[in-house]
Amino acid sequence: MSTSSDLENARTALTTSIQKWEKKFNGETNTEMIELISKVHELEGSDYSNVKVKKGIKYGEDERQRLDVSEPGSPTLELLWSYFNLQRKGKQTERRGF
Repeated sequence: MSTSSDLENARTALTTSIQKWEKKFNGETNTEMIELISKVHELEGSDYSNVKVKKGIKYGEDERQRLDVSEPGSPTLELLWSYFNLQRKGKQTERRGF
């Protein structure tokens, strides 16, 4: 049986991991994020029925440059969504030299 402290610990672990990885994203970060977010979802008893997925969004000239985007339906997903949007904005800022 999980407790509120279990959930708080899982959320803290997720936050710590986000801070640790900063702007890095690779197979290792992806695996770690999936494990951590899955644990939080399990402890929250998350319902995924309200998550919307947009598939095959084109982001480049090559036909293979497609992206699936999930719109969050829970606070935890919104946290992760915000993190990746911030990272994306940071990279745009770095490219523009601001």
